[in-house]
Amino acid sequence: MVRRPLPTHAGAVGGAVGDHARAGLPRRARQAGGRRREGSTGGPDEAERAGSGSYVTALAYDAAGRELADVRLEGVDGYTFTGRFLAWAAEHAAAGEITGTGALGPVEAFGLERLEQGVAEAGSVAPATSD
Repeated sequence: MVRRPLPTHAGAVGGAVGDHARAGLPRRARQAGGRRREGSTGGPDEAERAGSGSYVTALAYDAAGRELADVRLEGVDGYTFTGRFLAWAAEHAAAGEITGTGALGPVEAFGLERLEQGVAEAGSVAPATSD
């Protein structure tokens, strides 16, 4: 195990806590922690992702069980959507466009209209209806 030095004010506490935490682990868990683990296999390649997509359905109900809303989206595959949406959110957060503080969900952070815009830019949209 590689130990990195802690700042002076945290060294005594951090070292003691770290040693105590390791002592409580079963021996096999301590041994496994030192071995190298393989990372992600990378997921599907671009061609595989291009051959798939996503479909999302969300239903909202009130306390009495009455349906309030039914939203359906379709779009790009999950890998592409996730990458695009995280990039969108990071760009907007870096630009100071977060509307709250602390731990926030996406609606609290960006507001519903901007969140809808981000989801659309990432590749998921409401399917066209034929009314």
